[in-house]
Amino acid sequence: MSIEFYDAHSHVLQKQIGGFLIALEGTPKYKGTLSNEEVIRKDRKYDNLYAVEYVTAAFQKTSTQIVKYHPQREKYSPSEVVLDIEHRQPKIVIIDTLGQPLWEPRDYWLIAKQFPNIGFILAHSGGWDIAQFLRISILEKNVWLDFSWTQEYFGWCGLNPKYRPVIETIDYGMKYKRLEEKVLFGSDNPFYSQSIAIQKYISLPNSENMLINNFLNLLDRSNIS
Repeated sequence: MSIEFYDAHSHVLQKQIGGFLIALEGTPKYKGTLSNEEVIRKDRKYDNLYAVEYVTAAFQKTSTQIVKYHPQREKYSPSEVVLDIEHRQPKIVIIDTLGQPLWEPRDYWLIAKQFPNIGFILAHSGGWDIAQFLRISILEKNVWLDFSWTQEYFGWCGLNPKYRPVIETIDYGMKYKRLEEKVLFGSDNPFYSQSIAIQKYISLPNSENMLINNFLNLLDRSNIS
């Protein structure tokens, strides 16, 4: 059976019909991931695919409408990210939320509140701190979530041991109306499995929202064509 879906958090092309293709610059390098220049070239070649610039600690600027910040890997501070967003004026910002102990959930929240016209995706939804990130998404109209990494690491899908506090919070987010409309399917492919995650998502009664509709709604809200 052919399944159509957008992957909002992938570093490679696999079976998605489109989504965000996120670059990964700097060190360490990982086999199969792409540089900023490479994802921009892919963006120009494939319909429904959107290049995401990876922002290193050097804060060099390219021409993408969507950027990704990785506090844990790059060690920048929340104030540095705020200044960079002000400089770039992107339409969508993706921030890795596994930044503890350097960043706390409140840091992500305050950044999103400062830029209400920018769409924020809080990638991985905080891992151990997932409940805090669901709360941010409920309170802020411009905040979306993906459960990539977290969903497989904590056993919501795949074969890892099931950590109940996290997987029950993911289930809550999938069912609660104000959150269900904010969840984007993401795999973190190739680090985690797109095929394992997609099989879990298609079993949900509201899977079309996470796989297609929410992604398209975010693009529309952000005026990305």
